[in-house]
Amino acid sequence: MPTLCCNGVELHVERAGQGPRLLYCNGSGATLAAVPWLLNRLAERFDVVAFDYRGMGASAPISEPYAMADAAADVAGLLDAFGWERTAMLGWSFGGMVAQEFAVSFPERLERLALLSTSPGGPQPAADGPALDIRVAGGAPGRCGPGQAHRWRGIGWPE
Repeated sequence: MPTLCCNGVELHVERAGQGPRLLYCNGSGATLAAVPWLLNRLAERFDVVAFDYRGMGASAPISEPYAMADAAADVAGLLDAFGWERTAMLGWSFGGMVAQEFAVSFPERLERLALLSTSPGGPQPAADGPALDIRVAGGAPGRCGPGQAHRWRGIGWPE
């Protein structure tokens, strides 16, 4: 697929599959060239759009630093380019942070959000926040209390 101009930056984009719409956000340091196995698997069930971030992979080089809000705006620009009003998103690692920023900045454009091996970013997640509604593999609803959320967001192991 060609590169698309989103927010003044040329981004390399790939699209494959048929089914419900899914936008995939990769981890930092990884490019689409590193994850064809995942994209091919997702394309078996979804209409998948994936891209290389600014200055990475086959996307155009950049000369200025960018913020998480810029990456989320790039995602919104991709949706516009494909004519997608809304989509489900899958964010892996850094891509999970981009997906969370997108969810906060463009909630009306998000149908569902799946996060893999990620964090909310920032210096330290709040351990005393409200409980989180979660869905575990298989779709079973559950609750995650503040203590659990802190452990899960930290090193991942209970004390």
